[in-house]
Amino acid sequence: MKRVILLIAVLTASAWLSSCESRRFQFVATLNRTVDFAVDHSGPFKTVRTITAAQIRNNLNVPEGSTIKRVDIEALSIVPETKAGNEATEVKVRGTIKDQGHEVELFKETSIHLTTGVDVGYGVRVPLQKLVDLGISALKTKINDHVSRLNDADIEINLYGTTLPAGKRLLMTVHFDIKATVLYEKCIDTPNFFGGEKCEEGEED
Repeated sequence: MKRVILLIAVLTASAWLSSCESRRFQFVATLNRTVDFAVDHSGPFKTVRTITAAQIRNNLNVPEGSTIKRVDIEALSIVPETKAGNEATEVKVRGTIKDQGHEVELFKETSIHLTTGVDVGYGVRVPLQKLVDLGISALKTKINDHVSRLNDADIEINLYGTTLPAGKRLLMTVHFDIKATVLYEKCIDTPNFFGGEKCEEGEED
C-alpha cells in the first residue's frame, strides 16, 4: 500500500512539474529611506547629502532580470530632532535635487515650529505637501535608473534653510524620509493554472 501511495505521489509530482511554464507576474517593492542632515548654523544655511545606487538597490531588493513598470513617490516628510543647545524656535526649509548638473526644486519652503510638539532629542513627522512635479519626476527617474542598473550616479539632495529668530543658533538633525514604491514584472516558472501572462521564449526568469 505504501508503495502504491509513493508511486501516486511521484506520478503527481511529475505531472505537476511537466505542466510548469514561464509566466509573468507583477510585484511591488517598497523603498523607505531616511537622509539625515546635521545642522549647526545661525541664519541661512545649506547642507548636502547623497543616496547611493547600492543603498537604493539593497533597500528595494528587486530581483535581477525584472522589468520596472512604474516608480511612485508615496510620501516625503521631515522629522526634526533638536539638540541640547538649540536656540531657534522656528526653521524654514526647502529642498532641491541635482539633475543633469542642475539643481531642481523638490519641495517648496516649509516652516517647522520647534517649540510646538518637538522635544529635545526627539522629533515629530512633518509631511511635505508643497512638492514640485519636476523634482519629483527627477527623483523617480533616478530610483528607476538605479534599480534598472542604467545609472549608478548618487542622488544628491540639498537642504536650504533659515532660522528664526534671526541670529539664533539652530542645532538639530533634519531626518528627511522618502517612501516610494516600485512596480515590477518578473517571469517565473510556475504551474500554468496559477495564472499570469505567458512569457515569450527567451525571456529571463
